[in-house]
Amino acid sequence: MDAHAKTRHPAFQLAPCAPKSYGASPVAALCRQVKWASTTLAPTAFPELMAAAGYHQAVFAAMPDDLPQRIQTWPEALWLAWRHALQQCWQAAHVADADLARKFAHFGWALELWGLVRDAQYVLRAAGRDTADCWLWLARCESATGRLQEAMAYLSRVLANAPLHAEARQLQSRIGPRLRQQQALAAQVRGGPVLRLESLNEAHAAALAWQYRDPHIAQATDLPELADEAAVHAWLAEQAVEEGRHNYAVMHLHYGFIGVVSLSAVGRQAFIHYWLGVDYQGQGHALPATTLLTAQARAMGMQTLFTSVLPDNRRSVRVLDRLGFGALPVPPLRDADAALQFSCLHLNGTAVDPEADLAALMTLCNQLDAPLLLADSVDSTPPLAQCEATTCH
Repeated sequence: MDAHAKTRHPAFQLAPCAPKSYGASPVAALCRQVKWASTTLAPTAFPELMAAAGYHQAVFAAMPDDLPQRIQTWPEALWLAWRHALQQCWQAAHVADADLARKFAHFGWALELWGLVRDAQYVLRAAGRDTADCWLWLARCESATGRLQEAMAYLSRVLANAPLHAEARQLQSRIGPRLRQQQALAAQVRGGPVLRLESLNEAHAAALAWQYRDPHIAQATDLPELADEAAVHAWLAEQAVEEGRHNYAVMHLHYGFIGVVSLSAVGRQAFIHYWLGVDYQGQGHALPATTLLTAQARAMGMQTLFTSVLPDNRRSVRVLDRLGFGALPVPPLRDADAALQFSCLHLNGTAVDPEADLAALMTLCNQLDAPLLLADSVDSTPPLAQCEATTCH
């Protein structure tokens, strides 16, 4: 599903589904309510009904089969509520029935819950249902989560039985270039158990625009607004010709694209930054994502990494501390740079040398056409809202 089919909504965080008037109604009564009133119930009622039933699989099984077709028109808060409810229901269900697993797969696909869809396909395979179709679904899930080699293996199985399978051949042609780029990365970066990196490209544009929808991300990273998918495509084209710039999509085993890590390199030094998407901040992904970035930088021959962060951004400050970055005593700077805290990491474990590393930082920023200009006086700059991101320079 195109992420931009979802209607914009000011609520960025998922609120728990309240049972409201359904109270402690028995599961059977809730199932009857779903079946009898499925055409008149508002979409908001279904997550509430599942919550009221303790996420019992029988209530989900009674849901109208055509609901996934309506999801594209739902506002963001409802879309997020449904994601939460469906995940809770799947975890509580221990599904073994093939028909119910297929229903979960269709809902999960519409809600971009790739891990849930993958697990549902495993149930279908165990039941001996539609093996070739399961392989194709699994290939789609692996592609959406950055497990590109696994996706190609599933497609090979499909094409071995049906060499002219149009969708499998089309998906194979799209994954091929992505896989070649990913295979050029460090082994631990492309094969992590939960997070993986792959070169950021047009395949991630829709998910990137959706996860970038909080304006604080643009402010914290000093990147363009990227208000829609077309803006992302234009930005990616600009980035592709920027010498020394390497952008990587952070791919989660269950959720797919969750953010970006990147570096701008000159020689053996690089300036790094990262940001996590709206739906995945504060969940512990920042440290493993930036650890993958440092591993990739080391594999590229980088010796020293620099970055900057707003001091009030406590999450990112903690991440940098745990990675071993040391703060640099940068003198007061002009304009937006005045609010930033700069830090340094030597990948060989050498301690920060305040004077030498500050000089190296100033030189690197000049080479990146983003010079740090000293201020005549210190100006106070209001802090931005909390956001897991470092500033791009």
